[in-house]
Parts: sequence; structure tokens; C-alpha cells
Amino acid sequence: MVANRELCAFFFQPPGEALHRCKIGGADRKQLPGTGYSNLVSYLASRHEDFRAEYDTHHRGTERSLQDFGFVSEETFHRYHWLRWVVERSMPLSEVGDERTRAMDKWRPTNSKAVKK
Repeated sequence: MVANRELCAFFFQPPGEALHRCKIGGADRKQLPGTGYSNLVSYLASRHEDFRAEYDTHHRGTERSLQDFGFVSEETFHRYHWLRWVVERSMPLSEVGDERTRAMDKWRPTNSKAVKK
């Protein structure tokens, strides 16, 4: 089940404080910070019955980046991917500062079969 927060981040953009604009219909909805997302999700359920199917279709088989949601800076985005790369491979954090590792970031993608040739 998708969290209400994720649904609202996908279907609404905040044009101002306590105000969210629906990306489907363009309607503005009030939602005070710290009060949850039930008002916005109720709006989606009453006005756009197929919103969950649309969300699922858009996210099926795709890994969304944090930057897609519009609240992560480019610097944070890059730092996250470097940390993910290091942690998933159980490598020391010092690997990020290694010149050879940094140079690999600019290489074209390949696969293990091509490397074995």
C-alpha cells in the first residue's frame, strides 16, 4: 500500500504555504503542515476515482529518483547515489574519494560479458 505522503507528492505541487495544487485538475486545496494528508487524499478519491491506478501504472517497474519529487537538491541527489553505491557493495566510504573510482563515474555503461572478452 502506498503511503498518503507519496501519493500527495506525486499528484500535488505546493504553490504556497498550506496550499497544494492538483496536477490533474489544477484545483487548489488547503492542507496545513503537520496535519497529515487525509484532506488531499479524500479530494483525489472524490474527484479522480482512478488516481491509485494511475499512480501504480506510472510507478510499475520503474525506480523513481528522489529528484523526481522536486524536493532534493542536485548535490543531495549525487551524494545519495554515491552512498548507495558504496553501501550496496559493502565498500569503505574512503572509496568515494579515490581518483580511479571517481573516474569510473564518466565511463559508458557495460555488462559482465563485455568485460570478460
